[in-house]
Amino acid sequence: MCYFCKAASTVLDTLWAETDLREYFHDLGIDLTVLGPLTHEVFVPAYRAVKDQLDLEAMHLLEAQVTEDLLAPFYDRPGFRQVWEEWDQLTREDFVREQSELQLAELLLRFYADEFAEAYKAAYKAYAVQS
Repeated sequence: MCYFCKAASTVLDTLWAETDLREYFHDLGIDLTVLGPLTHEVFVPAYRAVKDQLDLEAMHLLEAQVTEDLLAPFYDRPGFRQVWEEWDQLTREDFVREQSELQLAELLLRFYADEFAEAYKAAYKAYAVQS
């Protein structure tokens, strides 16, 4: 599962539990077992579309802060710096990207839940029309 899939899935799960998104899909006769496998194809593009509509400079600053906040506790763990140094650059980047994208998704949900819900509904609707 790619890091965008994990973030998009986290958004879907949160919206499902905390908004009227569940009712919307239940009215269509659809539940999470149907939606889950569509994460990469349907919901990742919707997640990225919402994220891409946000102020680019603010997003870069937010991503940098999330990454810094993410890594700070790890640096204090015994042995983490050694492991970090042993990893190649790609492994380090993948670790940071996956963890920071999840935290960023959770943070963005606090402010843009409605936008994500509408994007996810529209993405599924477009998918259903094509299928």
